[in-house]
Amino acid sequence: MNKFVYSLVCVFLLGVVLFFVYEKVKNPGLTVEKQKNIKASQHKDEHEEIVAEVKSLMERLVKNPRDVDALNRLGDIFSSIRQWEK
Repeated sequence: MNKFVYSLVCVFLLGVVLFFVYEKVKNPGLTVEKQKNIKASQHKDEHEEIVAEVKSLMERLVKNPRDVDALNRLGDIFSSIRQWEK
């Protein structure tokens, strides 16, 4: 009886492993696509944060054109996104 149960468990586990291997071979890009979607979503969130920060800093400069902290931070942001002319 114990050998029979052990054999069934082994066959079941082998089936599960083969199923996952088959799915990975059938859809090799599935994992990569999910990772790309996650990265794109994170990039979008970062972009929105940067845009909001730039807007806030620009508003500070309208009120006080000599705001050194705002100017420095804008310089850092524009430099990091390679917008040299701004």
